[in-house]
Amino acid sequence: MSKSLTIALAIIVAGIVSVYTGFSTAVLELMAGAAARNLLGLQPNIPWLTFLANLGLLGLMFYAGFEVEVPMLKRNFLRASVLAGLAYFVPLLVTFSACRWMLHYDVAVSFLVGIALSTTSVALVYSVLDTRKWTGKPSGQLMLGGAMLIDTFSLLSLALLFGGLDWYTLIELGVIAVLLMLVRRFGARLFRRCGGRLEEMEMRFLLLVLVGIAFLAEQVQIHGAILAFVLGLLMSELRQRHPGATEKFRPVIFGFLAPLFFFQAGLLMELRELSWSSLWVLLLLGIVAFGSKFGAAVWGFRGFSLRRAFVCGWVFNLRLTFGIIAAVFGLESGLLNSSLYSVILGIVLLTSIFSSFAIRGFTLHEL
Repeated sequence: MSKSLTIALAIIVAGIVSVYTGFSTAVLELMAGAAARNLLGLQPNIPWLTFLANLGLLGLMFYAGFEVEVPMLKRNFLRASVLAGLAYFVPLLVTFSACRWMLHYDVAVSFLVGIALSTTSVALVYSVLDTRKWTGKPSGQLMLGGAMLIDTFSLLSLALLFGGLDWYTLIELGVIAVLLMLVRRFGARLFRRCGGRLEEMEMRFLLLVLVGIAFLAEQVQIHGAILAFVLGLLMSELRQRHPGATEKFRPVIFGFLAPLFFFQAGLLMELRELSWSSLWVLLLLGIVAFGSKFGAAVWGFRGFSLRRAFVCGWVFNLRLTFGIIAAVFGLESGLLNSSLYSVILGIVLLTSIFSSFAIRGFTLHEL
């Protein structure tokens, strides 16, 4: 069976299972990717899949920003900052301590593992909230804003660890900010002048923006996912002004690109790298990271009901994107060996699966 056919069938089966079980499609696609790697021997070095999966990640992040109600986010910014601060720095400190004093890793490795296991995936959070129609709820907006800030904290922490923050980077940030504002203004004019005409010009423009973000991210020390989210946030007003045009873009992301991204993420899992000692480390760090983040998120969300706070605890334990990014950085820099790299990826996947199971028990009215 060809690689392309295997990938297509795995994603289709994941979607069918999701329909009949109500389980998160994203996590099922993750599991399909892991099964394809470890049971069928499919390798992740497939150029077309890597390219489309990267576009899927950028599309998810862009649409996550696109869906944010900016006035509501401004009203909740202080609460989102407190929530994100607790849900990121508490597990970072606890996981760092476990790595340093229980597993006797050095400071840099402990810090890197702490970063990787303190993340929350905006892509997964948005996917779950959107599937259950929670994105329009005040508590859903607060979770989404908090998840975005956690990923920002993650990237800043990685930049500090690897020495990426310097005057050159600050200049790049200024140039990027100007470019994003120019794209926003051009997009607003294009949607106003060409809305519904010129053969789906709006969707072509948005796809071009995603490819441009991918190119720009390769030139600077900032992950494209953050750029995509920020640009989506800046352009979110277009969703209210041109709802028909922006909805044309949605099926391309959620029906095609996003499944490939989640499948590719699962395809990175190599379970044969895990020894018995690695499994012990996985269990210890998994419990520490999950428990500390759950407790911190529940405490930060305590202004809502206890059940809603529990939902936040589960949702914030949906790790993927930046946990994988941190692990890749560590492997490429030599801070992580292949065994610890697989442990981190295993915790990222297992906590997402476990949290997705737990979230299934909650319904719309509970938010």
